[in-house]
Amino acid sequence: MNNEMSNMNLEIDDLRDYLTQSMKRWKAKYELQYSDYSENQWTIPLIITDERITRIVTDSSIRNIRLSFTI
Repeated sequence: MNNEMSNMNLEIDDLRDYLTQSMKRWKAKYELQYSDYSENQWTIPLIITDERITRIVTDSSIRNIRLSFTI
Protein backbone atom coordinates (compact mmCIF):
# COMPACT_ATOMS: atom_id res chain seq x y z
CA MET A 1 0.00 0.00 0.00
CA ASN A 2 2.79 2.45 0.85
CA ASN A 3 4.52 1.74 -2.48
CA GLU A 4 1.29 2.45 -4.36
CA MET A 5 0.81 5.74 -2.52
CA SER A 6 4.44 6.67 -3.09
CA ASN A 7 4.16 5.93 -6.82
CA MET A 8 0.93 7.90 -7.06
CA ASN A 9 2.57 10.89 -5.33
CA LEU A 10 5.45 10.73 -7.81
CA GLU A 11 3.01 10.68 -10.72
CA ILE A 12 1.12 13.66 -9.30
CA ASP A 13 4.40 15.53 -8.82
CA ASP A 14 5.43 14.70 -12.40
CA LEU A 15 2.10 15.98 -13.71
CA ARG A 16 2.39 19.14 -11.62
CA ASP A 17 5.94 19.72 -12.94
CA TYR A 18 4.87 19.19 -16.55
CA LEU A 19 1.92 21.57 -16.23
CA THR A 20 4.11 24.18 -14.50
CA GLN A 21 6.72 23.99 -17.26
CA SER A 22 3.99 24.28 -19.90
CA MET A 23 2.62 27.34 -18.14
CA LYS A 24 5.99 29.09 -17.74
CA ARG A 25 7.59 28.24 -21.08
CA TRP A 26 4.70 28.29 -23.51
CA LYS A 27 1.75 29.94 -21.74
CA ALA A 28 -0.17 26.75 -22.42
CA LYS A 29 -3.93 26.41 -22.41
CA TYR A 30 -5.75 23.32 -21.25
CA GLU A 31 -9.10 21.62 -21.63
CA LEU A 32 -10.48 18.99 -19.28
CA GLN A 33 -12.67 15.99 -19.84
CA TYR A 34 -14.45 14.85 -16.69
CA SER A 35 -15.52 11.27 -16.08
CA ASP A 36 -19.20 12.12 -16.65
CA TYR A 37 -18.53 13.88 -19.99
CA SER A 38 -19.21 12.22 -23.33
CA GLU A 39 -16.26 11.18 -25.53
CA ASN A 40 -16.14 14.50 -27.45
CA GLN A 41 -17.12 16.84 -24.63
CA TRP A 42 -14.43 19.12 -23.14
CA THR A 43 -14.31 22.29 -21.05
CA ILE A 44 -13.46 25.57 -22.76
CA PRO A 45 -9.71 26.24 -23.15
CA LEU A 46 -8.22 28.09 -20.19
CA ILE A 47 -4.73 29.42 -19.52
CA ILE A 48 -2.87 27.35 -16.94
CA THR A 49 -2.23 29.09 -13.61
CA ASP A 50 -0.70 27.85 -10.35
CA GLU A 51 -4.13 27.73 -8.71
CA ARG A 52 -5.60 25.74 -11.59
CA ILE A 53 -2.69 23.28 -11.53
CA THR A 54 -3.44 22.57 -7.87
CA ARG A 55 -7.09 21.91 -8.70
CA ILE A 56 -6.22 19.71 -11.68
CA VAL A 57 -3.84 17.41 -9.80
CA THR A 58 -6.26 16.93 -6.89
CA ASP A 59 -9.48 16.39 -8.86
CA SER A 60 -10.11 12.66 -9.24
CA SER A 61 -13.08 13.21 -11.57
CA ILE A 62 -10.83 14.33 -14.46
CA ARG A 63 -10.51 11.67 -17.15
CA ASN A 64 -8.31 13.50 -19.70
CA ILE A 65 -6.31 16.71 -20.02
CA ARG A 66 -5.64 18.30 -23.39
CA LEU A 67 -2.84 20.88 -23.61
CA SER A 68 -2.29 23.36 -26.42
CA PHE A 69 0.61 25.73 -26.84
CA THR A 70 2.70 27.40 -29.52
CA ILE A 71 6.45 26.99 -29.57
